[in-house]
Amino acid sequence: MAILGKILNVILFLFILFPAPSTEDIQNMKIRSDKRGKILFSKFGFSHPGYVSVAVSSVSVTSPFPLPQPDPSRLGFMLLSHDLIDEYNQEFQRNHALCPLDNKFIKVLFTFQDLSSPPQSSFNISYHVTYPSVCSLYFVNCNLSCVSMDVHTELYNTNDDGTTKNYLSAGQTQHASLIFSFSYLCFLGIWILVCFKYWRSLHMVHVLMGVFLVISFLNFVIVALDQHYVKFTGTSHGWDVFVYVFQFMRFELLFTVIVLTGFGWGFFKPRLHALELFVLMIVILLQVWANVSNINVEETRPYSIKDKVHWAVSFIFAEFICSFVVTLPMACSVSMIHGNAKTAYYMFGGVVLGYTFITWFFRMALDPFEFLPWVVNTTEETCVLFLSLVMFYIFKPFDDKDETHWLWGNGNISLGNELPT
Repeated sequence: MAILGKILNVILFLFILFPAPSTEDIQNMKIRSDKRGKILFSKFGFSHPGYVSVAVSSVSVTSPFPLPQPDPSRLGFMLLSHDLIDEYNQEFQRNHALCPLDNKFIKVLFTFQDLSSPPQSSFNISYHVTYPSVCSLYFVNCNLSCVSMDVHTELYNTNDDGTTKNYLSAGQTQHASLIFSFSYLCFLGIWILVCFKYWRSLHMVHVLMGVFLVISFLNFVIVALDQHYVKFTGTSHGWDVFVYVFQFMRFELLFTVIVLTGFGWGFFKPRLHALELFVLMIVILLQVWANVSNINVEETRPYSIKDKVHWAVSFIFAEFICSFVVTLPMACSVSMIHGNAKTAYYMFGGVVLGYTFITWFFRMALDPFEFLPWVVNTTEETCVLFLSLVMFYIFKPFDDKDETHWLWGNGNISLGNELPT
């Protein structure tokens, strides 16, 4: 347990190094000496007619010698509807040198030709989006110039009255979070009843499983609060920090429990050996890596497409390795069990790998322009809930006098083979 304590300290230290980024749809950003050709500021789903407001100030554009003076018409902000993604891409297939601002399937909000005279060098615009669509707000730099500026953006829907602002993107409602929180609350209540009924066979891993349910319930309550503040004010008022902290704790607990149950800790192993603790440490660190990558994929703004792909690949790579590492305990335990117990372990391992495959599919195989993050998150959370139900059912406490228990009864456990110490 001392080793586990040290691992936990390392995790907390690593998490502190990566502060939670903003999920807000009112943003103030400072761009300094940036020469990227295209910067994605926000992706937002308009379910009702809404608005995109952009204000820039303290704009400075410089070109490295010997490039000519930058053309202000080649720098500006554009809005791209995802309904026109295919047509947008076809334009570049016909003309690879085309500047995105000249693409006829985008809406140019303004270029640097519209800026006020120095020293203010500022401009602001509010564009009315009149139809439901998923849109991306980009800054485009076709000059290879170094750009510095202060940017303020707001993207929001309007309610039926046409005046009340709703800063939540389409699909991001509190309903999904409340449904998941209620599901985990019911799950927790049933789990407590089962633990009390079969308290004689209760192990520490069952307590950890209960803690996972508590953290999951609190996580979704906090997500609902975060969305409530974002919906009405455009800012999360600090709740996003708690969202990421509880999200981090959830997945660390989930995969820790998967490894511990996979090794049979508490069921037919009173303690873990050094090699088994090492496997647990690897899984925990991989989940730290995956969580940090996932946060950067979804939330870090402004970012380029290259940055997004980098963090997405990092996330998938961490999940890919972790999916195989967590099956190692199950593979080791299979050699010690037989009959129904072996079948249960095979089923559990299949569900874990299935969860990983679905995560990979939604993160990499689906076109990110066609699916908003809430679609991916809702699907993943449904898979986590299903994985938890299977795991809790297989490893639930049972009547220790029941020799016919489908998993542990009838001598299904043979302690003749263990991992080396």
